[in-house]
Amino acid sequence: FKNFSNPIINFVLKRIVFPIGNHYEKPSDEIAQRICEHMTQPGVFRNRLTHLCYVDENAGTGVMENAFLAMHDMQAQFKDLKQWQRKGNIPA
Repeated sequence: FKNFSNPIINFVLKRIVFPIGNHYEKPSDEIAQRICEHMTQPGVFRNRLTHLCYVDENAGTGVMENAFLAMHDMQAQFKDLKQWQRKGNIPA
């Protein structure tokens, strides 16, 4: 509700949606970080979220899915490359 520029609309909508008050709390940053880590790794958690998504190998969704999997497969090599750059073995 804070996104509404008019404070009156903000107040009225908040009272309509939450007439007895908002009893929900935002998740902590630690929980949000853990959820994001699970979402960005191939596995059961991500499969449950994306099992109904249409993935066409020739369209954007297929290209993005292949890029995601390739990025995940190359993570260890990318870390090695960054370490070599920090050590000065290869130019940045």
